[in-house]
This record gives sequence, C-alpha cells and structure tokens, in this order.
Amino acid sequence: MSKDSQWATIKLNSTEIKRFPLDCWAVVGQVGNANFWARAKGHCRVKRWLGWRPSVHGVAKNPVEHPHGGGTSHKGPKRNPVSPWGGLVLQKTRSRHKPRTNVISPPSGATTRGV
Repeated sequence: MSKDSQWATIKLNSTEIKRFPLDCWAVVGQVGNANFWARAKGHCRVKRWLGWRPSVHGVAKNPVEHPHGGGTSHKGPKRNPVSPWGGLVLQKTRSRHKPRTNVISPPSGATTRGV
C-alpha cells in the first residue's frame, strides 16, 4: 500500500493492515500445492519414508517417559495436558495485555485486544 523511509504498510487478504520493516523479507500469498497433504499415501511405509513417526499417547507410556504415564488402567491423565517435559500445552501463550505494535488496522469483524 505505502512505503516510507523504514516501514512498508501492507494490506493482507483478511483486510488487516500491517507494518513491516523494509529490510524484512516475506512472501505474502497462497501456497501453490495447498492440497499436497490430502493425497493418498498408499501404505504406512510411505509415510515413514517421508520422515513421519507414529505418535503414542502419553497415558500409554511409562511414568519415566511422560507425566501422564503409569497406572494399570488407561482412563486418561489425572492432570492438565502437558508436554513430555511437563510444560502446559493446549492453551494460549500470547499475553492478552501486550500491545500489538505492528498492526495498524485489525481484520474486519475482529475484536481489538491490547491496542
């Protein structure tokens, strides 16, 4: 949209207007092969060839391997969801009270927070 000595103002597809430094490199647009993830893999070995590893729930592990592990019956964790290292997950990590300085105009229909 506009450019001054240090900042470029860009209007995104969500109608949000953001400021970026001129020395910042970014690609704004749409991915060309957006449905790449939806193609048929064939069999599970193909996913392993592509670097995918099977995931195991924490409650199915031993207590030395995960905070949710242990116990004789698997009825779910007895604590809030945590990572294998004990950090809380499945919650917002951005501070609601921290102002967003790079946003000039929020997307239409969005509520402003901290601005």
